[in-house]
Amino acid sequence: MRKNKLLLLLALLMTAATGAWAQTETLLTTITFTGDESYDETTTGVVTVTPINMGWYSEDFGWCWYQSGSLTVEAKEGYTITRCVFKQNDKTPATITSSPFKITFDDDGKCEQSYDMDGVTSIEVYGYASSAPAGYTVSLKDGVKDADKWTVKVGEGQAQALPIGGLKGDGKETVTLQYTGRLKVKGVTATSDAAPAAKPAATVTTAPTGAAIVGVGKSTELVSDGATDSGTLMYAVTTTNTKPASTVGFSDKVPTAQTITASGKVYVWYYVKGDDTHSDSEIAATAIEVPVADIVWDATNVFNSAHQFDDLSPWHTDPLNYEGITISFSGDDSMFVPYGGMGESMLLCYGEEGESFTFTAPSGKKFCKIEINDNSDVVFDEYGDWTSDEINHKIVWSGTAANAVTLGTVYTVANNLNSIGFYLSE
Repeated sequence: MRKNKLLLLLALLMTAATGAWAQTETLLTTITFTGDESYDETTTGVVTVTPINMGWYSEDFGWCWYQSGSLTVEAKEGYTITRCVFKQNDKTPATITSSPFKITFDDDGKCEQSYDMDGVTSIEVYGYASSAPAGYTVSLKDGVKDADKWTVKVGEGQAQALPIGGLKGDGKETVTLQYTGRLKVKGVTATSDAAPAAKPAATVTTAPTGAAIVGVGKSTELVSDGATDSGTLMYAVTTTNTKPASTVGFSDKVPTAQTITASGKVYVWYYVKGDDTHSDSEIAATAIEVPVADIVWDATNVFNSAHQFDDLSPWHTDPLNYEGITISFSGDDSMFVPYGGMGESMLLCYGEEGESFTFTAPSGKKFCKIEINDNSDVVFDEYGDWTSDEINHKIVWSGTAANAVTLGTVYTVANNLNSIGFYLSE
């Protein structure tokens, strides 16, 4: 008598034949808020962050709320969150240990899960990378009779003959085997092996930071080397703010300005190449932007190369020239010397009304921009054509290209200068 057997191999849907296994909680990523709509992540591609009614941002308070609102963290595919620690500097944090991983704010902008907080500066996200489902292969052993009488159907698809080598799948669909021959089928054995647990993604423990400014073609590093305890930091540089599509071309060497041929800006991207127990991280979502000038003066290159001054006396009024740029002084009390020790910083000052400094460009060149970066406040009674950026501690001249640019005409003190960047045109 003809025997037809319809067998549902539900076992093939299982992620593991022996059941689930324990997952180890790790710090998946740390989110640090950096602007009104921006934040940095030590590992990207792990979570999404959704603010509702977020009002404003400051370095001291982080993201803040004027009115009732919320902040929610959700895991992306492949990750499971076990807890989130919402922080505002050294205030009592809000720790959420179950979904939804969300904190709320009242009409006064106070966090309802930790009333000590009136904003959020960072979030620590803990959990684990989810395991991938086990794949399967449906095949018949060699020598099975009526092998051509077996068909297989995946999900709601059409039944088909078993291909040579078997049918491979990802374990997400129901697999139906059907025998249409005349033999008696006593049973079918289905086996499944657990897919190996996914490795946790490597993380950045200390993010690289960009140089204040670098000079074209110099050996100056574009960023300070970051740190990771789960692999190797890899870097790539682009001249446009476009995230690389892959990690091809990244290097474990901290990039320098040696290969840069034009002034402007460059963008440094990085990720962590995982070690034996970690997978690679995503490429950082936001690049490190580094300004590049044609010529940069700092306390190391100017004075160590050209003027071996050891202290602040006597005052120096002779014109100084370095890499073709000259700085000249109009009065007896003008000074441009190292400050606080050789190679640490520079001091630029004059003390009489009407005195000034003048920068002169190399022969055949003109200045299109000059940028002075300092550690503290630059004090000028008059800026003239220069603009002051007190937040970023710099003053900038940018106007019609000129062979000579004068800095101030009244009492000026500029302490603790880090660098002077000169942007040139033909």
